[in-house]
Amino acid sequence: MLYISIILSAYNHEASVQQCLESIIDQENADMQLECIIVDDCSTDNTLNVIRRVVGGYKGNIIFRIFRHQTHYGLARSRNTGLQRAQGYFVLFLNGVDRLRAGCIDTYMVSLMRHWDADVIAGNVYHVSLGRNLFNNISNALVLRGKGDVMCHEMIRNNMFLYCNNKLIRRDVLINSNFTFNEGVSYPDIQWCFSLFKNLSSVVLLPDVTYEYSLRQVGAINH
Repeated sequence: MLYISIILSAYNHEASVQQCLESIIDQENADMQLECIIVDDCSTDNTLNVIRRVVGGYKGNIIFRIFRHQTHYGLARSRNTGLQRAQGYFVLFLNGVDRLRAGCIDTYMVSLMRHWDADVIAGNVYHVSLGRNLFNNISNALVLRGKGDVMCHEMIRNNMFLYCNNKLIRRDVLINSNFTFNEGVSYPDIQWCFSLFKNLSSVVLLPDVTYEYSLRQVGAINH
């Protein structure tokens, strides 16, 4: 059975985290095991209570695990905390102000059945503030193969979104290369993505929207 770990980072996301969690619950599928690792980065508002209320009222088969930092460390530490506790074959990162698009996990699952050797499957992203999809240059699934700078060039040439959030990533790729987020920078995604691209052999880019991205990023997006 396919086993996916969704890593949700939250900090002062009281107004949005319920919708975020509901978008995860909507992914429930009897044909796969989903776990959601929630890392609250010492929120000072009602974020943690909202999380506990939503998760406490859920009766489905998604496994929710909640962790709370005793100090506010920033997004990089939150993701590293989630990665350390993830058990799935694949991981998917999510911020507390964003949402997974309905059918997101099913879309990834169908693509994995066709491309089981893929290290990463990246869906399209709907940018809420811009009101449009970020990738308009592909109409069918695009398979990229290569190593090192070749893969990095291909990802950039195809306007790959330099954030980790819209990518289903094979966890053993991260473990074998000891990938962690740099906790010393305010915006760790770009550096992390470039390093990741250079260690991939196969990537599938999908035209399907799997992620809804908001610019209303506060707290956990910055240190």
